[in-house]
Amino acid sequence: MLDNQSKRTLTTTVKLEEGESVGGVFFGGTPGDYIALKIDGVEVHRQNFTGDQSFQTIRLDGQNAGEHQLVISKTTPGRNAWVDGLFRFTATAESLGPKIVNRKHYKEFLDDRYLWPAQDPRWLDSLQTRLTKRWAFDDVKFPKAWTKQGRAFGEGPVTKPIAKQQAIRGPAFGRFVNSYHGGDKSVGRLESPTFVLNGEPIFMLVAGGKDCNKVFVGLEVDGQIVQRKCGKRDEELRAVSLSTKKWKNQIARLVIVDKDTRPWGHILVDEIVLAADGPSKSEEVNRVESPKP
Repeated sequence: MLDNQSKRTLTTTVKLEEGESVGGVFFGGTPGDYIALKIDGVEVHRQNFTGDQSFQTIRLDGQNAGEHQLVISKTTPGRNAWVDGLFRFTATAESLGPKIVNRKHYKEFLDDRYLWPAQDPRWLDSLQTRLTKRWAFDDVKFPKAWTKQGRAFGEGPVTKPIAKQQAIRGPAFGRFVNSYHGGDKSVGRLESPTFVLNGEPIFMLVAGGKDCNKVFVGLEVDGQIVQRKCGKRDEELRAVSLSTKKWKNQIARLVIVDKDTRPWGHILVDEIVLAADGPSKSEEVNRVESPKP
């Protein structure tokens, strides 16, 4: 961390192979602060700190093989700047994971978020084929057309624990939904816009209380909760899924409910993904009948 009053430039040497990049995450900072790669003092790739209070992806692409200088520069007083988890990697559009049709693919998708800046065209293009619908909860306000009741969920997704809440663990990235506003005694409800189910699973990260009757993420069809998931009485976000096969082609919505006022009466949710449409019959036949090499 570089504190809010420091004016410092940190430099180290990184040896990259052909096609390698430097990845990691950063948080905070003040406009004017940056992290960059240089060759012989000439800058080849830079990312600027924005001051946003959520973790963002670092991806600095090298230029040819050889030694690069990695520079972290904080020259503007303001917010503290954090940089963490720097690593070398090779990532191309071809290395992005497959369509999300099972939990393994969902976890690969979660990993890929750390390698690709949110607005990278290659990342955005991959989302068009890997999934059907996604709610990442990375903005300060709840997603468009989501509605809120009660005070438990606050005014929008958050980046860190609230008040005396325990540390959040698991693959949280950026912002996430948290119903701990006002503590465990507060209650509330979030509702998604309606959408048509494609019969494939809905994946998400969930933590918090374990009473699935009172604090849960639910799939609502015709006004009835037909599937629900909750936490394990801790603050570790874990991948879970809701089955939609029985209700394929029906109109549904997701609800995130906190009506529990007891200890652990809260829920955390992030990265809701409706899986991609499954393979067509011809694709299934080709996959089964293709001879082994």
